[in-house]
Amino acid sequence: MLKEDYKQTFVLIVFSFLLMEVLTGATLLFVLVGALIVFFQIRTSKIIRNALAMGVFASYWLKYGKVIDPEIGLNFLTSIIVLKILERETIRDRYMIFFGLLLLISSGSPTITGIAPEIIASYILKHSRTLLPLPIGTKIVFL
Repeated sequence: MLKEDYKQTFVLIVFSFLLMEVLTGATLLFVLVGALIVFFQIRTSKIIRNALAMGVFASYWLKYGKVIDPEIGLNFLTSIIVLKILERETIRDRYMIFFGLLLLISSGSPTITGIAPEIIASYILKHSRTLLPLPIGTKIVFL
């Protein structure tokens, strides 16, 4: 059985390559580097994660400016999910990754894969116990 971190990273890689027509080369490279960091179980320090986050934000700001576009949003969301995967310290982080993947899949899949986002979302929610294992009876509180 794959570890939870590997599953989330694998889902991100699969959908990144399904969205290859929309994502930039830098975003795809960032996804692959993040996946390698997870695969080799390298723990990144807070300073490195903050520097990466500032670099991602600065690169999108310099390249696109204030333009709001769905393609730019998908690139930015994918990069933020990779940063969150690198951070994953608490159960809240795992939920943020899970819901970020749902958002990425539902916003990008109809234009690229031709599959309705409701079908993909229902599949992931149906199998969410394997993506996000929790003890039975755990209450989820959103603040």
